[in-house]
Amino acid sequence: MNIVGISGSLREGSLNTLLLRNASRLLPNEVNYQEADINLPMYTGNESRNDAPEKVMVLRELVGNADALIITCPEYNWNMTVAMKNAIDYIFP
Repeated sequence: MNIVGISGSLREGSLNTLLLRNASRLLPNEVNYQEADINLPMYTGNESRNDAPEKVMVLRELVGNADALIITCPEYNWNMTVAMKNAIDYIFP
């Protein structure tokens, strides 16, 4: 089983990222866990599905091959963070 962790916070020392990493340590040994990098350029909608930046293509492949996602995200102005929204826009254009 492949599980991908995504933290909606880019801040160094983020409690959400710490929570995600601690939760991943509780997974059984047979689970393949990877943490996604969502420090991406801003999504503009101008890119076609196939000419997105390399980091985006890596993220799409990682999420596409996942059996499950574990997502942590701080609240930002009663919503998800800009980094998380940006990643979602890239993953599901």
